Amino acid sequence: MSKNQIISARILAEMANGKTVDQAIDAVFGEGAYLKIAGELYDALRAK
Repeated sequence: MSKNQIISARILAEMANGKTVDQAIDAVFGEGAYLKIAGELYDALRAK
């Protein structure tokens, strides 16, 4: 399994245990990770 597959599997496992997407991402990457990722994506899309 690649690193990306492992991360995806961990996020999906968190969601299977009842967490929302943002809660699952924070559980895997650390508190605040979802907001950081979403903010960076938003900024990148706005720059185009």
